[in-house]
Amino acid sequence: MNMNKPTIKDKERISALAGRYSELANAPFMDERREAWTRLHDLDPIRPVCVLETGLMDDIVPDDKLQCGSLLARDIEWRLLMGIKHVELIDDDYPLPQVFPVHPTIKNSHPDYGVGLKRIHNAVTKATMPNHPISAPDDIYKLKKCEFSYDKDTTEERLQNTMELLGGNLPAVLTGSFCNVPGISKYVFDLVGMENIYYWAVDHPDIIIKLAGYIADNFLARYKLLEKEGLLYSGHPVGYAGSGSLTHTSDLKCEAHTTLSNTWVWMESQETETLSPEMFEELFLPSMKKVAEHFGLIYYGCCEHLHDRMDRILRYIPNIRSVSVSPWSDIDKMAEILDGKMVFSRKLNPMNICNDFQWDEIEKEVSHILKTVKNSTVEFIYRDIYRWGSDGEKFQTCMKRIKRMIS
Repeated sequence: MNMNKPTIKDKERISALAGRYSELANAPFMDERREAWTRLHDLDPIRPVCVLETGLMDDIVPDDKLQCGSLLARDIEWRLLMGIKHVELIDDDYPLPQVFPVHPTIKNSHPDYGVGLKRIHNAVTKATMPNHPISAPDDIYKLKKCEFSYDKDTTEERLQNTMELLGGNLPAVLTGSFCNVPGISKYVFDLVGMENIYYWAVDHPDIIIKLAGYIADNFLARYKLLEKEGLLYSGHPVGYAGSGSLTHTSDLKCEAHTTLSNTWVWMESQETETLSPEMFEELFLPSMKKVAEHFGLIYYGCCEHLHDRMDRILRYIPNIRSVSVSPWSDIDKMAEILDGKMVFSRKLNPMNICNDFQWDEIEKEVSHILKTVKNSTVEFIYRDIYRWGSDGEKFQTCMKRIKRMIS
């Protein structure tokens, strides 16, 4: 079997799935969900929203259940099925996109940064670990400047093939990326490791600052190329603001061939939460500001706690619209800081639902937040859930109960 060439059966399969996907995406109840997200991110909420991510649940659409033969068709089949299954299995506020995104092929002259960066993937645990190729401060001078180029022919061929497979039942759009995330501290960690970050923060802070700036410059070079080539697509049809949140807002135009200033970017720094707020500000915030100031709106944070440094972050990055409040952040302090002027993006503790379904704990947490956060500017997000399992109905039950609390 030719894994690169779709068969007639592939086309029939994808066309049928695209029809079902489009039917769900354009259902009237989806309009209410989009309106709820849009009003929330406009800071004029109808109500809070809730969503439970299913993208990491590999048993919802296992590979051995895919029917298509070609690589492209299998990828599209999996993505369509994941969207359909999410709607059918979980009654949350996720609004299924009304278009199918296709991402451009961007080539990097130095994907290993010129120093041999590699990542080792464990197929069993699904963990990925970098090899930390920079072991001494002077090694940073071995880093190569990354040059980015757009492979237009490959991209347009994939877009055309995708459109043919969808059979006119679902529009395909070209969009720069699923999520705009520079990952500055992540890539510094990948290059030097956490131990060196700790030591060099004291002994060689200039090296950490230079590394952070190098990562920021590479990210901006890539995204300025996307902007120049007209590959940025802004707005709710395909957007992911960051850490489970979506890009719906009327404060940015929904358009193709847009600019960086009309798009979201996801800024976070999980690797540095054990640094003092003062060290974090000195070493990383200048480079983060350098990136953020090019974009229209910012989603800030992920799993790190923020209550001890949010004031510093806001001084550098004022255009933050939504903030991740993880289980390690102080709810009351964060509610006071955000003050209804930014979305309180609460990451609900997955331990209360992944093992035993501890609804009493979930209800207590949700109730506390609803009473504490001003103006209902809240989004509840479950992430890092890896299996549907034999008792997956508990996820649907949880979402239904939370929706009753926030309606």
